[in-house]
Amino acid sequence: MSACQSGNIDIVNLLFSNIIDIDKANSNGSTAFSIACSMGQTKVAVLLLTHGADINKANSDGWTPLKIACQVGNQDTVNMLLRNEASVNIEDKDGWTALMSACKNGNREIVQSLLENKADVEYTAHDGSTTPIKIARKFSHRRVERLLKRALKGSINDGGDEEDDQEDDEDDEDSNRRRIDRISLPFQLTFLTTVMKMMTMTVTIYRLVF
Repeated sequence: MSACQSGNIDIVNLLFSNIIDIDKANSNGSTAFSIACSMGQTKVAVLLLTHGADINKANSDGWTPLKIACQVGNQDTVNMLLRNEASVNIEDKDGWTALMSACKNGNREIVQSLLENKADVEYTAHDGSTTPIKIARKFSHRRVERLLKRALKGSINDGGDEEDDQEDDEDDEDSNRRRIDRISLPFQLTFLTTVMKMMTMTVTIYRLVF
């Protein structure tokens, strides 16, 4: 598993001659394949796949290699898994799917890839309330949230980038206005306080001198 983590193809190839169970898991339920996916070692993961690794084998928490790659944001690994038909809507022990993890991470490209491979945008976790859109909103991933809303309407590829860019500009303008407002009030109070002190000092000096 260390060779898979480091991405050393030559060592991995050498070890294959001694592997009895390619899906053997450690104490956390992680296999060599899932570890390679978590570290972004896509070439090693492909090699393990060609030798029969289970693309959907989950760890002790129910995290599949796809969900792990989405959680850490390894886009190349995610794309490889999707090309090899990894199951998209498998849930972990909390009812979270790969799409939910991608929404938490905020990688819009990964979210779009999942949606194009039929990830369920309306899926609800075991708590009965957590959905991909709510996760994106909670972590302030606005572009992801807008993409999910378009997916609900069946239009994830209809001018989304231009709309996102325009709305991002508007969000930036609103954010700047709020920032200026937050700065303006303290500045005004500080200015008034300074003026009052100067007036008081002037009066005091005037009385001392005259």
